[in-house]
Amino acid sequence: MLALAGQQSGAWILRGIVSNETLEAADSWNVMIVALEWLDTHPAADGSLYREVFFEQQHKFQYAPTSLVPLDALRLMGFELTPLLLNNLNRLILLASALGVGALCWLLPKRLIKGPLDADTRRARLLLAVAAPGAALLFFPLIYGYHIGQLQVWINALFVAACIAWVSGHRATTGVLIGLVCMLKPQFGLFLIWGALRREWRFTIALLATGTLGLALSVVLYGFGNHLAYLEVLSFLSRHGESYWANQSANGLMQRIFQNGEIHDFGGDAFPPFHAVIYAVSMLVTVAFLAGIFRLRRAEGEGVPFFDFMLAALVFTAASPIAWEHHYGILAPIFAVMASVWILAAPRSGRGWLGLALCLAFLIAALPLWALQYAPGLLHLLMSHLYFAALFALAALWGLVRGRWGLPPGDTPLAAGEAA
Repeated sequence: MLALAGQQSGAWILRGIVSNETLEAADSWNVMIVALEWLDTHPAADGSLYREVFFEQQHKFQYAPTSLVPLDALRLMGFELTPLLLNNLNRLILLASALGVGALCWLLPKRLIKGPLDADTRRARLLLAVAAPGAALLFFPLIYGYHIGQLQVWINALFVAACIAWVSGHRATTGVLIGLVCMLKPQFGLFLIWGALRREWRFTIALLATGTLGLALSVVLYGFGNHLAYLEVLSFLSRHGESYWANQSANGLMQRIFQNGEIHDFGGDAFPPFHAVIYAVSMLVTVAFLAGIFRLRRAEGEGVPFFDFMLAALVFTAASPIAWEHHYGILAPIFAVMASVWILAAPRSGRGWLGLALCLAFLIAALPLWALQYAPGLLHLLMSHLYFAALFALAALWGLVRGRWGLPPGDTPLAAGEAA
């Protein structure tokens, strides 16, 4: 309905993909290409990349130097880096991500149910595997990254692949894939701590090896000083955050409560002023989120480590001071998994309200409710609708990890027909 009315929606963007539109949006590509061109013309200026590009020229190049390695690899293969080329590549990656969400729904029941699946469960699994890719392509945070020319499309795809690898029992492959994510999104390096605390050694060692090799290659290409200077950028971002309503984090919510900075218009070259209370609250939320995931004691069960893995990824995203809409593209496979689990758990738990809550949270996350930015008074806090949906997903995953959904333990098979 939104698409037919000419409004932004997942379906509106999908229509452009199907019609083979020419897309030259470059939310990520512009600043990354600027950074590469600066490095090309200043090969000996190690340590000056962020001071020149980020602080002085005020390009919002907020990515780690390691994120430039894949683009340099494309240049090495003879490709000219243009937004059109990278968006065409994003289109293929997005479609692969959606199909991956379907594959995840197909694989998951075999991990949760011991023994052969009954006919009803097989039909439910097939329905989920077919419906999930379509739901993913209509999930606005996932498809919007493609629409604006975002590197996040690659991160979402790698996360979906990591989920498939985990469910398939390949912990080391999962570690390699998360290691590649860390090159694009360093905050996922917190998985090293998570993996060590959970004693997931194959995952942790593979992650550490992949991340170390990627970092070493990046240091050789771009210099150690530029990597060290990136820490100053991270400190600046954590102190200032973003006030624009699309920042779906605790920091963004506090910025809007205190009306600190521009809410309705994105400043491509500006940040809100430092606010001590906003900074303190957002840091407390970050610490609380991280302490919660690192100290969490999980229940027994075949699928519990996987749910814990997804919970950690969502925590590392939501705990960040800046979490844009497209950063929550990782919710697409998370909602698909929770839908699959609820179908399997509902006959045992009898919690019909949970299914309705999942549907509502999915819709709140999947639809671009941009009109909420003009809500009067305190209702403008509803602009954080995606953040609130993410918090619900966090609570639901926490329940899964703690064994509160009524799932059977890993060594207890479901009775025939019980998972229908």
